[in-house]
Amino acid sequence: MAAGSEMADFVLVHSAGIVLQTHVDDVVNTLTYQDLRGVILVGTSSSGAVITGVADRVPDRISQLIQQPHALHNKPSPARATAPPGRRQLR
Repeated sequence: MAAGSEMADFVLVHSAGIVLQTHVDDVVNTLTYQDLRGVILVGTSSSGAVITGVADRVPDRISQLIQQPHALHNKPSPARATAPPGRRQLR
């Protein structure tokens, strides 16, 4: 499931007033209002900051964070899995 602004809101996503906190709020609100728990969040490139912000705000709803660095020159790079604060980190 992709959380956040829907395609109907595409213009809003690309407006100047949209900042990192806007994306964090979108995901937090989706998790809260849909009462989702045990969620695995995956972030690539700058969305890693979004999922980290979400885990800081609602760590009880997150089971794992996966941060995939931006691949340079189309070379695949391994994902780095992390646990939210207070949870055991996966190896």
